[in-house]
Amino acid sequence: MSILASGCEDQLDKATHSKIEQQFANTFPQAVAGLDQTVLAKSTVLLDASASRDNEGALIQYYWRQLSGSPVTLQNSHTSQASFTAPDLTANTILTFELVVTDNQGWPASDTVNVLVTPSPIAAKVLTGTFIASPQGVSGLSYQTATQSGMTNTAGEFKYLEGESVSFNLCTRQFA
Repeated sequence: MSILASGCEDQLDKATHSKIEQQFANTFPQAVAGLDQTVLAKSTVLLDASASRDNEGALIQYYWRQLSGSPVTLQNSHTSQASFTAPDLTANTILTFELVVTDNQGWPASDTVNVLVTPSPIAAKVLTGTFIASPQGVSGLSYQTATQSGMTNTAGEFKYLEGESVSFNLCTRQFA
C-alpha cells in the first residue's frame, strides 16, 4: 500500500507527521528551495534545490512553479536546478516560487523561495561640452568631473554627466 498526501505535509502537526512516518516506515523528504535572493532585472536566476533530501531513498521528482510576481518562463522546472531570466522591471518586485519534491515512495514535501528583482541601474548619458577660447576650441586642456577626466580633443570637447561641475587645468592653474 502507498499513501499520497500531496500538498498537506506542511499542514500536519509534528505528532501526526511522526505517526504517519512510523505507520509506513518512511519519512517525508525534505524540500529545500534555497535562500531568498536579490537580483538585477534581466539577469539569469538559478533556483537551486540541491540541498533537498530523503533519508531512506532517492528524490525522484522535482517540480518548480511560480506562485506570485511578474510572470517568468522557468527553464528545467522538473530538475533540482531551475532557472529563468528576471523580468525587466522599473520597481522592486518580489517573485515567489514553490518547490515540490517527491521521494521514491511518492511522499511529497514543499518549500518556497522569494526572489527580489531590482531595476537595472539606468546608464547615465555622457554629454559633450566644448571649451572655447578661440573659434577652434582649445585642445589638450586637462579636465575633471566627478565621473570623467581627460584632455580636450582638437575641437576643445570634453565629457561630463548632467549636473556635474567641470574643472579645467592649464599648467598649474585651475579654472572651474
